[in-house]
Amino acid sequence: MFFIKLWTIKDEKAYEELKNNKILYGKTKYVHNYFKNPYDWIIAQMKKRLQYPSLDVFQYPVWAWYKWGVDKKNTEDLRYRGYGQKGAKLYKIEFEESEEKILLSDFCLFNFVLNYWYLPKNENDDIEFRKEIKNSGADLSYLMKFDQHSKELDKIRHKIEESWNLIFDLKYNNEYINPSNKYRLIQATLWNIKWNQVTKVEEIIVK
Repeated sequence: MFFIKLWTIKDEKAYEELKNNKILYGKTKYVHNYFKNPYDWIIAQMKKRLQYPSLDVFQYPVWAWYKWGVDKKNTEDLRYRGYGQKGAKLYKIEFEESEEKILLSDFCLFNFVLNYWYLPKNENDDIEFRKEIKNSGADLSYLMKFDQHSKELDKIRHKIEESWNLIFDLKYNNEYINPSNKYRLIQATLWNIKWNQVTKVEEIIVK
C-alpha cells in the first residue's frame, strides 16, 4: 500500500474536532448553495473512482493539498491565499493517506467545474464547442437552471460535464488553458481525515 503526504488548513474549531473525535468529516452546513452542484459532482466522481464509506455521518468530502507548484519545497505559502481575518488562529495539518482513498485533481481547472464552463482539450476543441452551442439554438440563460430541460440544453450540459474529467488527468498540459506542471496546484479530496494519520501540526496566525 502506497501512502501520499497531504496537508490541509483548518480553523481552530475543525482542528479541535479532529483532535477530540479522532476523525474529521466535511459537513453540508459549511457548503454554500452556489457550490452545491459542483461539490455534488466531485462526490459522484469520488464514488465512481474511490471506495465509498458505509458511514451515516458522511456528508461532504474533506479538501486538502498535494502539490503547491509555486514553491520549490512543494508546500503552500499562506501569503498567496486569504484563509481568514487578521489575527485568526489556523492550523496546517500534515497527514498521510493511502492513494486508493484520495482523488487528486487540478485546482485551477476545478474552476471550470465551479463556474459550469466547458473544459476544452485544446484551442480548436474550444472553437468547435462554441460553434456547436451557436448552432444548437439553445437558450443558454437556462443552462444553470437545472429544473429546465430541453434536448439541446441537456446535450450541452452533458458535454460540459464530461469535459471536466480532464481535471483528473495530472499529465494534461495545455498552455491554452492551464500553467505548466512546474506551477501546477494539485488538490485532494477524501472522505475523512483520521487523527492517527496526522504527522505534523503547525499553528498559524493570519497576518
